[in-house]
Amino acid sequence: MKLLLIITDKGRTSSMLKSCQELNLLTAVTFIGKGTAPTEILDALSLAENDKDVVFALANNEDVSPILNHLEEEFEFTKRGMGVACAMSLNSISSAALKMLNDQLKGEN
Repeated sequence: MKLLLIITDKGRTSSMLKSCQELNLLTAVTFIGKGTAPTEILDALSLAENDKDVVFALANNEDVSPILNHLEEEFEFTKRGMGVACAMSLNSISSAALKMLNDQLKGEN
């Protein structure tokens, strides 16, 4: 299981996540990111503005590469200023914890 972190311009996330759902993106939560990052950091990450959508999404290990490739093909994600995406391993999450998280995000009990 991996946690995908995607940072992109505010308002682009909805269409991006919709197209990634077909690639087995399990669960995604979007936060509004507003910060005061120094210009040097924004430049290093190729982020032009401070207002961003920050997405935390779960995916199975084998689905991460296709999702990241899709972000590049569909949204030119590695082009300067389009955003940042990375994946981190989650070694401790169980399928029961994932089901509970999914149910809570969908408003089920």
